[in-house]
Amino acid sequence: QVYSKETIAATADITVNFHVDPKDARGLIRTVGFNYVTTLMQSRAYNDMKDATVQYAATELAPNRENIRKYVVGKLEAELGRYSIQIDAVQIKNIQLPTTITTPLAKRQAAVINAQAAQNKVKQVVAEAQQKVAAAEGTAKANRAIANSVSTEPGYIAYLKAQAMIALANNPNTKIIPSSVFFN
Repeated sequence: QVYSKETIAATADITVNFHVDPKDARGLIRTVGFNYVTTLMQSRAYNDMKDATVQYAATELAPNRENIRKYVVGKLEAELGRYSIQIDAVQIKNIQLPTTITTPLAKRQAAVINAQAAQNKVKQVVAEAQQKVAAAEGTAKANRAIANSVSTEPGYIAYLKAQAMIALANNPNTKIIPSSVFFN
């Protein structure tokens, strides 16, 4: 168990790989005993890990895992070097915050993601609306051009009537009876 800057308890799994120089092993066992791992390593690794984590806020522990690891390596090398114990590697496998911290963080992260999704949806709707407005403006412009051309050309409507009459006359199923014949 380790603590953050705010004294929030967290758990961390730490592994220390080390070796003892064979020529100095007898001196280590003579001065410390066969339980040198328990006597020297465990307590120091635990305390050094605690010293490292209290430098960070709870939410900063996982992102600063490498800084914590380097701190622990440096401290262990300094403390255990005089016993001929060489630190090969330190691994921090897991830093677990209590659920009272992780649950609100997860909810906050979900809220941020949902807000970003909503903002993206609003942008999409705005873009679609702008496309519709642009299309409507284009159609209105085309309609104004047609209206202007029809109203300024008096023969244009007569031309359209003549084109329609020709199209109908070319259809074999159509009979054309001029209206002026009967309603004169």
